[in-house]
Amino acid sequence: MQALYSILCLTIMLSFSDNIKAQKIEVSDIEGFCEFSRHLTMEQMEQKALEDAKIRALRKAGIPEKIWSVTDLMKEDDGTSFNQILTQMTSVELNGMVQLTENPHYDEKEMYGKRYIVATITKAVIHKGEEPDRTFVVSMDGLQKVYNEGEKASFNVTIYGKDAYLHIFWFSNENGSCIYPNNYEKKKKFEKDIEHSFPLNAYYILEKDNPDAPFESCNIFIVATKEDIPYVSKDVTLNSILKWYFSIPASKRFAYRDSFLIR
Repeated sequence: MQALYSILCLTIMLSFSDNIKAQKIEVSDIEGFCEFSRHLTMEQMEQKALEDAKIRALRKAGIPEKIWSVTDLMKEDDGTSFNQILTQMTSVELNGMVQLTENPHYDEKEMYGKRYIVATITKAVIHKGEEPDRTFVVSMDGLQKVYNEGEKASFNVTIYGKDAYLHIFWFSNENGSCIYPNNYEKKKKFEKDIEHSFPLNAYYILEKDNPDAPFESCNIFIVATKEDIPYVSKDVTLNSILKWYFSIPASKRFAYRDSFLIR
């Protein structure tokens, strides 16, 4: 199965929509550190140092500790990193994002008898977002952990807190698609506190991207929104979905992730 190499720099490419009331705070000359490790490449150590610098920048701007600043190097050949990214997304609250306005500088430094990679954020803007609605939640059940190729998948989704619109995506290591809404199942508002069965009136037939692979990991990602906020990108990639997701005010969205294997 072909490995996927992708750098997720949402903190750089994120564009906040006009309806998000985000406070902007400028910061400069923030250092982050990563200790040298023979288990990491230079690029990975630089990314970890930059992530540390972004967290320090958020702290300097007064953003609470419950943050998610994402700069993650994905090297994926079995779905593990993909799962970790989406699990983080559904379990950690977003209260701040870092937008670099100048390229960071990297250097090496010895401190306390140890060598470190140092990333310096010369200039950045902190976008301070709003709090999520803790009563607005989505749950799913009925999805099997393992399917045989050619089997049909189905599951149930329940929304709590407020009626909502749903977008359902799934990804293998190489491909992604929006399985709801689609050409056969139109978008609608789903009632809260009721179990909704998917597919509504279609079939989810499972096939591996690589027929010769013994198994394939597939991730399912459900986004609930209080308002009708369409996903308009022609591409269905992790980057494009996360960019769309984070353009929605935190109080008006919720994401749920699960995964299964096709054998």
